[in-house]
Amino acid sequence: MTPVRVALAVVICAVVMACGGVKAPATDERYERLVVEGAQTHSGIYDPSVEYDASGRVGWLAYSTVTGDAKPVGPYVNTEIARSDDHGRSWRYVKRINQSHDDTLDYIDGSKVTGVWRYEVPTLVHDPGDRGREWKLFTHKYFWNEKQDRMVAYGWIAMRSASSPDGEWSAEIAMLGAGQFPPPPYEKVRVRVSPLDPGLDDYLVYTEPGAYQRDGVLYLSLTAIKKGGHDSVILLNSVDHGETWKYVAKVASSADARALGYVYLDGTSIAEENGRVFLLASPAVALENHAGTMVLEFEDLAGGKLARDQSGKLVVRRHILPQGEFLSDRGGGQGDYDERNTFGGLLFPQLNITEFPEVFQIFNTNRGLIGAGGSIAAETK
Repeated sequence: MTPVRVALAVVICAVVMACGGVKAPATDERYERLVVEGAQTHSGIYDPSVEYDASGRVGWLAYSTVTGDAKPVGPYVNTEIARSDDHGRSWRYVKRINQSHDDTLDYIDGSKVTGVWRYEVPTLVHDPGDRGREWKLFTHKYFWNEKQDRMVAYGWIAMRSASSPDGEWSAEIAMLGAGQFPPPPYEKVRVRVSPLDPGLDDYLVYTEPGAYQRDGVLYLSLTAIKKGGHDSVILLNSVDHGETWKYVAKVASSADARALGYVYLDGTSIAEENGRVFLLASPAVALENHAGTMVLEFEDLAGGKLARDQSGKLVVRRHILPQGEFLSDRGGGQGDYDERNTFGGLLFPQLNITEFPEVFQIFNTNRGLIGAGGSIAAETK
């Protein structure tokens, strides 16, 4: 790495990523970078969510783009859609769904704060039983200010729907808030999650949604954050296509993460392979330092129960690590998977500060969720 790139790496870590100085475990392997043809982005793409249509032939990819001329990157985070007709071998840009934009926030003390509305961590789901709204997109929308950084108390899980990902998307719905947040005048969310169960009273923010549909039921995994930081992963469900939501269970906690040698689990998604349903979770070794993707299996999806051993420890079916060649203190691994994405397998984001300014990148790992082999081809022989 040249001195210039070393300097850039230090700047990005210090200014953007709040690096904690502890690196995640890594692999010596190098995954193939996923490129979206026609995408116009300055600082790269991140947060992959992949979903195929009912035919299994057309794949759709939702992802975040980081744009703007702030130094070193950003400040805008948008949501875009891409399409693949060759099972993930290639992707081409379709459209931008969520446009990050400047605004003035009405602060709780009556003052005004200038900044940007961001859309992060999208999750795309196919809900075929909801005619005219068969596709749903969930994102974490929140306010960002240069001085205060992520003002996640002023945020919520937003939802849009469409009959097709390349069609017209509905107006944004402020779907899920916490208990007291977001505060006035932004309090008009459709569902407040914390009041759904007494065990959720201490949670202030919900983020990192992971959507999945099975037998007409929508499921949504969420990272639940307390005043002290990341704490748990919870599961909600909806039997009316997202109109209302019920609390299912706390599927994993920071205690579960510590039992595995990490501090918390984050960046979850829900995926299926060979009829089995899995929670994909990114374990963290420090704040925002993600150590790849852990594959955890649902023993009972409807009840929100993951497979555990006799001692109660989560059973890790597979752990796919970040690439060591350009491992940063951000790590990587908030991934997603669709078994019909046979070329790319698990899609995996990782920060690559050696390629500034396009530091946000997504990779085809060519890995499935189960089996002892390395590649999907090896696992399915």
